[in-house]
Amino acid sequence: MTILRERQTWKRAPSIRKRKSRNQVFALTPEQHANVKAAMRALRMTQAQIAAAAGCSTKAIEKAMSTKGRPAPGLAMRVAQLAQVTVEDVLSGAFPKAGHCPRCGWDLFLKHGRG
Repeated sequence: MTILRERQTWKRAPSIRKRKSRNQVFALTPEQHANVKAAMRALRMTQAQIAAAAGCSTKAIEKAMSTKGRPAPGLAMRVAQLAQVTVEDVLSGAFPKAGHCPRCGWDLFLKHGRG
């Protein structure tokens, strides 16, 4: 007794629901990327010092700070820990504070030692 008269193959139906990768779930917005970069500049530390304190490689910091770089959410948490502020402050842009240079962290209203 034969069940099929000719050979047939079946393909599995495509999945209706795609799984999001871990990077897509925890991705930061472009505005948050810029805020993390500004926070790293405001720390007034070299990239090597940030890497050593954050526990990551210097290459990771260089890549995140580049013009096309996208800092990871984990790096945002480490920067917040280094700055002793909350992650929300780093991601929202509340750190560095308004009136402070986003490049170096200095208070813009001080005269930087000039009389």
